[in-house]
Amino acid sequence: MENQTILYYSIAFFGIAAFLAIMITFPIRSKAIIKKAGELIIPIKKKSIALPVMIVVFSALLLGILFFKQLSVFVEIITMLVAILGCAIGTQEFALHDKCGLYKNGLVGSSHYLTIKEIYGIEEIGWTQEERDEHSRNVIHIITDKKGMVPFICEDEEQAQQVMQALLNICPALQEKD
Repeated sequence: MENQTILYYSIAFFGIAAFLAIMITFPIRSKAIIKKAGELIIPIKKKSIALPVMIVVFSALLLGILFFKQLSVFVEIITMLVAILGCAIGTQEFALHDKCGLYKNGLVGSSHYLTIKEIYGIEEIGWTQEERDEHSRNVIHIITDKKGMVPFICEDEEQAQQVMQALLNICPALQEKD
């Protein structure tokens, strides 16, 4: 019985250590991404921080459950991993929420960074008018080699067109690949 309790608390403390490591390192990761991205070309409006903050808070509450409720070892491990994943997602979005835009070396979205080298094409190139009417005009569908299609959300249609044109100016081969 005592060994089981030690195992439960070990899992919970490991989760807390990972959670804190993620929280402490997010400013460093954010600065590294922006440094890699280079000079800002077109900024995108700041995103709301409410959702990322809620994700992190609920992830912390999920970890707290591990101290008050004894679950099976498997469920405890899954709960801890979900909490860590939530923390990673929330802090990534929080770290990049005010840095979104097109940079010299890539695109920074609220939860991702795509280098220009990763971008294979832009889905909107070659669309008919009917296809454009079916989709939101403030979203650019970026095609990447590794991540598949990644939506890049702009403030409005005009800004989406500016970003798409600037991307084509930075990398003219994008127009030919699609």
